[in-house]
Amino acid sequence: MTDSPSPSPLFIKWDYSAKLEDGSDYCFQTLRTSVPYLKFAQYLVENPPNEQPFRPDDPALGDAAAALKIYRKDVETWVGMRMMNELASGNESDEAAIFALVMNELHELPWYPGSECRGFYLLQPMAKRVRPAKKKKSWAFKAMGQEVSYLRADGMKGYWKEPTFEEWEQWNTRLTVNAIIATTERIAEATLSGRQIGQLTKDQQWSMIGSTIRSIDAALPSDTTHSVKKLPSGVSGSLEE
Repeated sequence: MTDSPSPSPLFIKWDYSAKLEDGSDYCFQTLRTSVPYLKFAQYLVENPPNEQPFRPDDPALGDAAAALKIYRKDVETWVGMRMMNELASGNESDEAAIFALVMNELHELPWYPGSECRGFYLLQPMAKRVRPAKKKKSWAFKAMGQEVSYLRADGMKGYWKEPTFEEWEQWNTRLTVNAIIATTERIAEATLSGRQIGQLTKDQQWSMIGSTIRSIDAALPSDTTHSVKKLPSGVSGSLEE
């Protein structure tokens, strides 16, 4: 007589916890019960993207492919909060070592407390390089006489994988820089159109635009063949919404 296979889990439960600056804990939970989500998680367990490339268009995924976005967001939230907790705890390891620690924990994380099913993976598109490029289609920046650079991802290979710390940091740097530029462009458009942003005067809006553009230009390498590693401290988030 052979043992029957264990039934597949009916849900995945994410437990999130973060230590706040005042010493209190911020905790919340997310329950995922959709069949595509569960199938997607199982697919990655059987085809771990830290060992082989992940292709979102793999026919074997079927309807599970629809769960990519929400699964990725859940994992990124968990990884981000665990990284923050380790850094806040006074862990003296460098960030790359902490990231490796968090990834090992992620790979062994049970799908819910007591579950025999375990393991999740961080997913990221792979680019050949990330480099500065001039933003050409912006009437507001052009009207201001400004040449603004953004971070462009070249050579997207059509597959994803679990990133190294350097790849993860580089990708998030790109998203942060481009989000700041997009916000600055909207402020420039409003200023040129005579609209006021909050309680800022027109002069303050102009000053904000100029200082942000200078900060981004200073942060980006002048050599366009060089891959961007990390923003200087204090640059990111200056105009985040």
